[in-house]
Amino acid sequence: MCKRLYERYPPEDAGQTDERLRHLLGIVDLAELVVNWVASTSTNVLHNMRRMLDSRAFHIIGYVVPFIAEQRHTKIDSIFNTISSYTLYPHKMRMFFNVVATLVTPQLLKTPDTSYRKGSFGTTVTHLIPYREVLESSKQRGLCDNIKHLDHFGTRDAAAAIFTERVCSACRTVAYCSVRCQREDWKSIHHLECAFMAKEYCARNPDRSLYHHRKFHANTSSYTFETTETVQRSSYPRLPNGKLS
Repeated sequence: MCKRLYERYPPEDAGQTDERLRHLLGIVDLAELVVNWVASTSTNVLHNMRRMLDSRAFHIIGYVVPFIAEQRHTKIDSIFNTISSYTLYPHKMRMFFNVVATLVTPQLLKTPDTSYRKGSFGTTVTHLIPYREVLESSKQRGLCDNIKHLDHFGTRDAAAAIFTERVCSACRTVAYCSVRCQREDWKSIHHLECAFMAKEYCARNPDRSLYHHRKFHANTSSYTFETTETVQRSSYPRLPNGKLS
């Protein structure tokens, strides 16, 4: 519907352009209601968000951008920010960037570099780009749930090196970098929790409890904290060495 309205009027006539914008913003009002309902529902939010990205709800932004490039529009910002907040799930992030690349970005390129919309959307997308790179498994740090994992390495960087971890075959929840770490953690604590974790794993929706989601979240969290620490140390060079509290 939005696409038909977008193409319905020739852009040369100012009055017709205003009429087209009025229709588009009316659809934006409805789209915001849909987005807010999906975000506030208590059941299967991620599934509904995926369906929304598959639909045309998010595409509305691309059609409206050329008309509101120079002005703030809270409902457009609300839709964009709400959907982008769910991109810290691997599949949703891929879908988000696909939609942005195919529809939103081409429209933004038509707006002046100084436009408010290019700055606000561009800042969000630029912020998410490093997280998108973490989607590649070759760039992800492996996880090891052995609490003594760090003791086997000299530094934190060495302990966080990229390696191929193995997930516990019983509970499918914890992972280890080596047989040594697996045996060590089994003796210390995992033998007490494995059966319970296995039942919990089976009870969860597999689409929301996959191990690669946890690995992705761990890597994005690590990137966030390391970036924050770097920025703070650049701003305050007299900070003592060690982790920031």
